[in-house]
Amino acid sequence: MKKDILKATAVAISLLSLTACSDNEEINGSTTEPKSYTYDLSLNVGDSKSQGSTRSLELDGNNNVVSGWKDKDKMFAYNLSDKEQSAESAYSMIDIKSYKGHSAVFTGKIKSVNPVKAGDKFVLFYPGTALENNYTVEQVDPETFHEVDKKNDIDLTYHVSEKDGKKVNIKRTVSLNMKEQDGLLKTIDKKFDYNWTVATVTKAPKVNNEVELNGDLERKVSLWGMKFKDANGAPITDIYKVRVSGIRSYDVLDMSNGSFVGTDDEKEYTVDASITDKKAIASQGGYVWLAFLADNKETEFTITVYTPNKLYTKTAKRVMNEGTDFRTSITVDAIKPEPYVTVNNVKWATGNFIHYKKGSQEYWGIAPAQWWISNYADAPKVDNSLGSTQIKYDPNNLGSQFWYIGTSMGKYTQTNEDFDLFRWGDIAYMMNFSKKLGYAGFTNTDIKGNYYYNRIAPGLNYTTDRSKAWYGDFVLYHTNDGKHNYRYAYPSLKELESLTKSKTFIPGFCYTDKGNKVYGAYISDYPYPGAAAKFPTGKKLWKYQDVTGLVLANKGLFLPITGYREDGSSTTVYRYVGQGSEFYSVYQCSWGSVTSTTPGLKFGSQSSAKMGPTQRQAASPIRPVLVDDNVKGKPVDAANFTPFNHIIRADARLY
Repeated sequence: MKKDILKATAVAISLLSLTACSDNEEINGSTTEPKSYTYDLSLNVGDSKSQGSTRSLELDGNNNVVSGWKDKDKMFAYNLSDKEQSAESAYSMIDIKSYKGHSAVFTGKIKSVNPVKAGDKFVLFYPGTALENNYTVEQVDPETFHEVDKKNDIDLTYHVSEKDGKKVNIKRTVSLNMKEQDGLLKTIDKKFDYNWTVATVTKAPKVNNEVELNGDLERKVSLWGMKFKDANGAPITDIYKVRVSGIRSYDVLDMSNGSFVGTDDEKEYTVDASITDKKAIASQGGYVWLAFLADNKETEFTITVYTPNKLYTKTAKRVMNEGTDFRTSITVDAIKPEPYVTVNNVKWATGNFIHYKKGSQEYWGIAPAQWWISNYADAPKVDNSLGSTQIKYDPNNLGSQFWYIGTSMGKYTQTNEDFDLFRWGDIAYMMNFSKKLGYAGFTNTDIKGNYYYNRIAPGLNYTTDRSKAWYGDFVLYHTNDGKHNYRYAYPSLKELESLTKSKTFIPGFCYTDKGNKVYGAYISDYPYPGAAAKFPTGKKLWKYQDVTGLVLANKGLFLPITGYREDGSSTTVYRYVGQGSEFYSVYQCSWGSVTSTTPGLKFGSQSSAKMGPTQRQAASPIRPVLVDDNVKGKPVDAANFTPFNHIIRADARLY
């Protein structure tokens, strides 16, 4: 760890040759009071005994991170003494003019609502390039917005920005977004190496007189260089992605005092590094470098390393301090497919129950990944139309969660080649979507592990003969056919209900093998860093956390948002998550209370994570539980289905 290199140090800053002019308006021939004052600004950044007074990042001969000013370096500035009254839409940018060693001069123009005077405080922030086009730094309103909808149980607090459709003038707060990186120090330098100071004007400015500012530049981020080796000690070099879950990657900075003020509903804790330049990684000594916001405490993290033929993972803890850099050689374990993931002492399947057909190959059973839903990464086809109404989609957001008609109505037709929604207790008519009364009509009955040959009077129609089963536990029916390695069943009411008491139940998303996102709920026995966002989320997808790495590491359950299929119809609704639409899922259990409904686990945009009724005749999702406790070492069934082998193999999980 090299905190002496990256530690922020005292800098001497001056505003030289300050020439003030005002922006005035004429109204009916008379001049109004100035809207703002513009100053030519020259900023001297002085030398220091430490190398930390310079900003651009490079490696020395020992692969330690050192800094040096470069051409095109930028900072931005803001007068805190404007007291949030500025009408400017962008901060004042100052550019590097000259540099030598660890000293540099920046010049530019800065606008202030009022004339600059002694005692005014200026924020200075590097790198200014991070602000351009809202790349990683974005203006946000310092006052949080409290979104309350008591009818739909929504209670959210967050900072508003342009992503919420509100124009925000420059103020003291900015959001810092470090979620997507490329593993290179040169990119961190220009987009993520956040340095900040508040400098005080010590003398009132006069034309051609020097105005002095004094402040300490402080690095707000920590840097982490990582090399990887497998369990046999062999280096892993064919990496195309590194994902770290558990380190803070999104927050809101109050530049008036350097504190982080993001709410629990908006902080995020995953960094993705997509490796596109392997030669540049090699020139860094083979280290993949990430920037993140450290919490100055012991932090648990999960690393996922992606290679073309295998995925690797590692979960560990270490103390993460702000403003430090460290390098680590990490031994990671290959991820192997598991038939279950444990939450609340229940062995849950690692995917929803699905039906999928490709050509002559047909599959009934557990999906190849927890995020799998029907048409998860497709563009809609003619078969998905509603009569003559073509389904629309956003080419930038593929998959059935983004299919819609009109402006924001998420209806489409589900086909029986690829479906993930089922009527309660239906075995005989699963492929007949138009069948009325195609569900078990039992009352006060638990169908887990049981078969029936009629949809009513379960006591009279119970059978142990699988060949006579028309209703009952269709999960066991299809996985107990002698062709599956593992048997699964409906979850009981108690098992499903236990998920509502989990340590972690948060809105999340997973990346698929196609690179798009599937949204849903992440549920785990392990705590999530911070006090994460909760359900209901409102109609805002940016509240969903990236849980891909945790799901791949089998740390928790991921239940995709699926909506449901309407009664006696192939029409699927409430799956569409875009354009402010309402969306949710209700997952089934095995208990049938009254004739037409059964309890289910519901969550979504306007639904908190709680038990609620689901209509039996409306097809809804199901996440099975493992029946066989003594089966070990056999490949998971999805790995034996060739069309899934780009996602899962007997010896490796790839997505």
